[in-house]
Amino acid sequence: MILKKRGEDNHITWEKYQLLIPKVILHYENEGYPFASAEIVNMELFGDTVWLTSRITKGEYILFDSIINKGNLKLNHHYLEAYFRYRKGKKYQEKIVQKIPKLIREIPFAEEKAPFGVEFQSDKAFLYLFLDERKMSQADGIIGFAPINDKTGKIGFSGELKLRLVNRFRVGEDLYLEWRAPEPRSQFLNVQTIFPYIYTTPLGIETLFQLDKQDTNYLKLNLGGSIRYTFNNNNHIKTSILWEESSSIGASALQAEGLMSPYPEYSKVMYGASLLLRDIDYIFNPSKGYRLDVEGSVGRLKEQSSNAKAIRYHIAGSGEVYLPLWKKWIQVIGYKTGFILGEQIYRNELFRLGGFRTLQGFDEQSIWASGYLFGNFEWRYLYERGSYINLFFNGGWYERKIEGKYNRDFPFGFGAGIAFNTKAGLFQFSYALGKQKGNPISFKTGKIHFGITVMF
Repeated sequence: MILKKRGEDNHITWEKYQLLIPKVILHYENEGYPFASAEIVNMELFGDTVWLTSRITKGEYILFDSIINKGNLKLNHHYLEAYFRYRKGKKYQEKIVQKIPKLIREIPFAEEKAPFGVEFQSDKAFLYLFLDERKMSQADGIIGFAPINDKTGKIGFSGELKLRLVNRFRVGEDLYLEWRAPEPRSQFLNVQTIFPYIYTTPLGIETLFQLDKQDTNYLKLNLGGSIRYTFNNNNHIKTSILWEESSSIGASALQAEGLMSPYPEYSKVMYGASLLLRDIDYIFNPSKGYRLDVEGSVGRLKEQSSNAKAIRYHIAGSGEVYLPLWKKWIQVIGYKTGFILGEQIYRNELFRLGGFRTLQGFDEQSIWASGYLFGNFEWRYLYERGSYINLFFNGGWYERKIEGKYNRDFPFGFGAGIAFNTKAGLFQFSYALGKQKGNPISFKTGKIHFGITVMF
C-alpha cells in the first residue's frame, strides 16, 4: 500500500511509515517529552494511494530531578548524578534511563536488590534505586622475618601486604596500597588513588606513588597524576604525567674501585594518554563482552653522571574477549604488550614480567624485558555466578636491549586453576608449568599461585 502526504509530491510505503513513527517518538522522548504519542486521525483511500493524517502529541515537558536510593548503600548524590548522567534540572532523556540497568551492574561496590523505577510528579522525574552495599574493600598479606647478615644477626622483613579501600568516603573512590618484600633487602611500595568524578562532571583524578628498592642495586621512585574523562558506560580516556628517578645504591663503593654501576642514575618525565573501552555483562566474572586498554607516552630522560639526554617512548596495552561456547563454558582470548623505545635503554628501566598477573608458570617479576607481546587462551567453566574452573595457555615473545646487547625468547606456560567466593572473600588457586630458553618443562619447577582476598 502507498501512503502520500497531502500537498507534497512524494510517497512512502506503509512499512517505512511504521519505522518512521517510532523514530519520531524516540526523538521527543530524548528531548524532554517521555509521554509523546502518535495517532492516525484521518485516512482516505484513492485507488492504490492513501491520504493519511497523523498527529504527534508531545505531552508535558519533563525535567530530571533527584536520585533516591532506598537501599543501604551510602553514596554522595554528586557521584550518582555524574555516573548515571541523571542531572537535576536537565531535560528528560529516555536514552539515559535505558542505560541505567547496565550501569548498575558495573558498580563494583553495589548490589541491586530490586529493579529501579522512575516516578513522575508534576513536571519532574525522580529516579528510585534499590542498591545495597557490596563488600569490595580488601586486605590480605603475610609478613616474615629473615636474617640479612649472619655475622651481625640483623633481621629484615619479607612478605607482602595489599590493602584496598573502596567508597569509604562515599564518593566512589578507590584507594590501593601494595607492599612487597620478596627478599630482606628488596622492597616495593605502590600507592594509587582514583576519584572517578569531580563534583557532577565526567572528569576524575588519579594519582600514583611507587618506591622500588632492588637489593643493593638501585632505588627507583615514581610519581604520577592523571585526569580522566569518563564516557559511555564507564569507558574513559586519560591524560597523564609521570616523573621517575632512579639512584644507584652502591655507586659510591663501585666508583672507589674504578667501576661503573650497571644501574645508572637518571631522571625521566613522561607525558601520556590512554584509552579504556569495556563492554562486559558481569564485572566480577564475565561470560561475554570485551575489554581493551591502550596507552602511550613520550618524554625525556636525563642520565645524571654525564647529563646526557635521550627521548623515550612507552607503549603498552592489554585486552580480553569473552566468548560463550556452550552452556556454562566460555573462552577467554587476551593479550598483554609493552615497549620501551629510545637510545641506550638502562637495566633499571625495564619491565619486570612473570607470575600470576602477566605470565603464569614463571616466578614473579623474573623476566626483564624492554619489549614483549604475550597472548592468553583460557577455557572457563562458570559453575556459579562468581566462580569458575579454568584451563589456560599463555606465552609469547619478549626482548631485552640494553648496553649494546640483545636477547630474546619465546616463553610459554600452561595449567589449570579454580576461583570461588567464600564468606571470607575470594579464593584463587592455580598450578602452572612454564618453559623458556634453558629451562625445559619440569614438574619440579611448577608454580603454585594461591591466595584468599578478604572483603570488608
